Amino acid sequence: DPAGGSSYTDMGTQELVSVPFALYAANGGTPGPAGPAGATGATGATGATGPDGPAGADGAVGPGGPTGPAGATGATGATGATGATGATGATGTTGATGPAGPVGPAGATGAAGATGATGATGPAGSANISGTTNYVVKFTGATSGGNSQLFDNGSTVGLGTITPDAQSKLHVNGAGTSGVGPWFRAGIAALNSPSTDATGVYGEGSWRGVYGRNLGTSGGIQAIGVLGTSEGGSYTTAFAVRGDATGTGPNNYGIYGLASGASGSNIGVYGSASGGAGSYAGYFSGGTYSVYSAAGTKSFKIDHPLDPENKYLVHSSVESNDMMNIYNGNITTDANGEATIELPSYFTALNKDFKYQLTPIGQFAQAMVLSEISDNKFVIKTDKPNVKISWQVTGVRHDQTALKYPIIPEIDKPINEKGYYLVPEAFGFGPERNAAYAQSSLAKKGSSPNAPNVGTIDTTTPTTNKK
Repeated sequence: DPAGGSSYTDMGTQELVSVPFALYAANGGTPGPAGPAGATGATGATGATGPDGPAGADGAVGPGGPTGPAGATGATGATGATGATGATGATGTTGATGPAGPVGPAGATGAAGATGATGATGPAGSANISGTTNYVVKFTGATSGGNSQLFDNGSTVGLGTITPDAQSKLHVNGAGTSGVGPWFRAGIAALNSPSTDATGVYGEGSWRGVYGRNLGTSGGIQAIGVLGTSEGGSYTTAFAVRGDATGTGPNNYGIYGLASGASGSNIGVYGSASGGAGSYAGYFSGGTYSVYSAAGTKSFKIDHPLDPENKYLVHSSVESNDMMNIYNGNITTDANGEATIELPSYFTALNKDFKYQLTPIGQFAQAMVLSEISDNKFVIKTDKPNVKISWQVTGVRHDQTALKYPIIPEIDKPINEKGYYLVPEAFGFGPERNAAYAQSSLAKKGSSPNAPNVGTIDTTTPTTNKK
């Protein structure tokens, strides 16, 4: 319906063929004449190349070429084994021995001379001495003698005593008159003129070379067994008392100090120094060990707690470029997850630059420093109640001693120690490159047979010594 209404008739459906002429041809219609040939179409693309055909028969062999030049001569073969040695020829006959030369005549031995008669013993000289048996005689006048202070009993000599101790060869009893240093009423004073190689007193023994004892029975401030002083300035290094131990025994002590008084302070070795920055009450080159020390210990060595009879336990100290103090402990937070940690009363007076560490124990939890250190305490908080916390606090010392003597991590060596080492063996050098040894009189003067002539060290090539 062109109007879009319902005025139309439904005629059903029928298949439509797209080419009407096909219907005509299907019913046997006569074909028309052929039309003119169309233009030739474009040439199609070349098809793919087919597979190779079978190979043809081999051609006839050509004539042989000329012979090539001869190859290089091969290496000479190994030399064959040496043939067996031929038999030794027969030994020729020994020639005749020549005649012996004539022996010269022996000289005649002279007769021994007669022994002379022994001369008569002269008369005994007159003696003009008076004395006591065993006393060593001294001149009491131009032609007279008498007792000296020396008493000789045949095995021991006494000075000032007629009962010398049998343990000594010379027993001196008594002292000089009261006076001033350096003798202080000495029993023996040994003096020598100024010399670079003179020794005042020398003692040698298989046990003790020199032994000094003070009974401490007289009044005074100091009781001294052995006193050594070094004075003057014409030397490289001065030793008031020096000990060298070069034995082959299991323990060798250069200086050994033992103090065991009944009361007060007992100090085995005491050192005091004053002067410039290079003054040390004690200076050690090499390892140090202390069974007990009030301060300055770098490690500890104890009998092993699990095997004390057979082992030691050694721990090193914790080190830092700061003068650091460490404080730690454990604490459990309350129902609100908070805990207040009390530090020592001197904490803030001693320390600054605080650092904190908190570690929960036994459960996962978050922990924080709620309030930093104030009035020697701080507060921590956890996200859960009743959490055990391991805490650690560090601080850097700022007390008066630390401010007066701060730790300087890096310093230049003094000019007289440049080119030398505190531990020369760590750098492949011997003891002659030790900073302490280089300053000693042994190294400077070559007093020891093994001491090198150190001279001036070229610090750019530390393996070379220059004079």
